[in-house]
Amino acid sequence: MTTPDYSDWVPKKKVAEVLNLSTKGIERLVRKGKLQQAPRLVLVDGEKVAVYNPGDVRRMALERDPEAATFVLPASHEVPSNGHGDLEAITRGPGAADDGLRMFAAVVAAVRVVMSETSQTSETPETLPLFVTLAQASAVTGLTQAHLRRLIEAGKVNAVRDRGWRIRRRDLEQL
Repeated sequence: MTTPDYSDWVPKKKVAEVLNLSTKGIERLVRKGKLQQAPRLVLVDGEKVAVYNPGDVRRMALERDPEAATFVLPASHEVPSNGHGDLEAITRGPGAADDGLRMFAAVVAAVRVVMSETSQTSETPETLPLFVTLAQASAVTGLTQAHLRRLIEAGKVNAVRDRGWRIRRRDLEQL
């Protein structure tokens, strides 16, 4: 009897990253039968880890975001680095990395653009509408959206439900 080959199966850490789930969320999917886990731990980068069926991971990634590019596990489970964080340099030219790394570089570039745009917004409390979204309230107060939700649920901040929570600007100033 031959031993099954799990070398192309996806490690738990990568599954969590691709599906944007916690390890507990992954374990719930396994219990529900939606994600197949190898019956034994597999040695990956010198460490024994749980691995999962790449077909299931691909299917679930597409179910979560149908417009996302197809999930491709790089040949190596590590992202090469040139020591300077220069993603363009490691994704082009001779010896360029595979498509998975190119996709990773594109995502990082997109995040950088979004972060630079959001850090340059001119929303001050005076320019905001009477009721603000959780994201706007978070930006103005410096509190996380999760903390603001907890304050709303505890009744410490008044808010209305209109396509998400809306908080009166005056109530934010009283925090």
